[in-house]
Amino acid sequence: MTYHLVEYLQISEFPENQYCIVLRWIEKNRILPVWIDAADAFELLQHEAGVPTRRPRMVNVLIDLAAATAGGFKEVHIDSYFAGDYIASLVTNNGDELECRPSDAMGVAYLLNLPIMASEDVLSHASVFISEADLETWLGLYLTTDPVESHLEESASGDAAADADFSKLMESMGVSEADLLGSDDNPPKDSKE
Repeated sequence: MTYHLVEYLQISEFPENQYCIVLRWIEKNRILPVWIDAADAFELLQHEAGVPTRRPRMVNVLIDLAAATAGGFKEVHIDSYFAGDYIASLVTNNGDELECRPSDAMGVAYLLNLPIMASEDVLSHASVFISEADLETWLGLYLTTDPVESHLEESASGDAAADADFSKLMESMGVSEADLLGSDDNPPKDSKE
């Protein structure tokens, strides 16, 4: 299974006590929303805020247990997605994988600053493109544009991510831009001839 690095951006709150972990597929600049319940969101937000606890949380116990038995954790995987539910795993330094809920995996990843990897299948099925303007408006996220992308030509449709996806689709079918537009040596023939 192929995995890609995703970036944790934030936990967003929506009406009716709905919470979402917002991850970004860096390579494609797409958003992977992972919906969690209010109690898990509250706990993760407390981790982020550095709120001390009187007693260890389950995530702390899990981290201590892994350190004692498996040499600690190496990374987090988001392995599968079906009908709105994700399955994650914590990968130990000795190569074992422990299946867990994504909210628990995110807590460990946050506390240990672990990389978060999502399977290509999950990203293909559950990630979405959201424009930078919509990210700012709806989620309060201000992402800086990749310096490499800022030098690219403007997109034909106004949606660079959609254009890139379309180009890949066409290439996978063996069609190039030159095939569609014709080359200078062989301009497209006029249909009236």
